[in-house]
Parts: sequence; structure tokens; C-alpha cells
Amino acid sequence: MRHPEAIKLARISFVLLALFSWVTASQGQTVDQLTTGVKKGDKTSLEKLGSLAERGNLNAQFNLAFVYQHGEGVAKDPQKAFDWYLIAARRGHPSAQFNVSELYLKGEGVSKDIVWAYVWRRLAEGKEDPKTANSSTIAKQLNKAQLSRANKLIKDWKPKR
Repeated sequence: MRHPEAIKLARISFVLLALFSWVTASQGQTVDQLTTGVKKGDKTSLEKLGSLAERGNLNAQFNLAFVYQHGEGVAKDPQKAFDWYLIAARRGHPSAQFNVSELYLKGEGVSKDIVWAYVWRRLAEGKEDPKTANSSTIAKQLNKAQLSRANKLIKDWKPKR
């Protein structure tokens, strides 16, 4: 069991890290401005966006994944795209959760896995556009054991901070 003071300190550290990431992004260019720079091939913007992503900025993580997925201003890299989407998805970013599901379905940047595709699609449901985040077509492809495993993973899931 964790000591209450350690839990309190961990929460304060998380808030300070989030505030630091926000202040850092707002002291110059925003995440969207940096992303636009990356799409234009600006290496400094890529370094700054990557730095923000590494420090935990959720939007920077998602945008970095997007540019790697689509090869906008950088070499297309499905593995890096998946890795950054997964980091953001684990933290609860609904669009990242949907994209991780899509990548698992297609086997892009990760081995094809219908169970994980279903898990991430279900986690995105209710937060994404209902037309796109519908998991029922994936569920129809699962056998009973796979569906049971997926539902347990969904039930046990908690966002990481």
C-alpha cells in the first residue's frame, strides 16, 4: 500500500509537469503552430514538437503521431506513428484511441490484432464521432474467447498519467 504522502506528492508532480508542458508550449509556438512547421519540413519545429511530446504534452504526442503516420514534413514511419498514438491513447486521448484501433486492424506499425483493435475502438466510443468509433463491426469478427478477453481488458483499463 502506498503512503498517502507519496500519493499526494505524485499528484502534485503530475500537475506541475502538465503546467510546465503547457507553459513551455505557450512561451513560443503552440503545438498547432509547431505541427504546421513540421508539415512544412521545418526541422526545428519537429525537434520542439518532439520535445513537448517527450515531456508529456498530450496534443504534441497525438500530432507527432499524425505527421509520422501520414509522412507530412517527415518520412512516413508507421512504427513511430503507432508508438506515439499508443502513448496518447493510454493517457485517454479519444482520437488516439481510435487511431490505435485502426492501426491494429490494418497491421500498420504493429502486428495485426483484432482483439486490441476492438479494445481501443470500444475505449474511443462515446468520445469520438459515433459513426467512426462504432465497434460493432469489429465485435462481429471476434470469437467468444476473444470477446471475453477483450471485455476483461476494457473493464480493467485505466488511463495512465
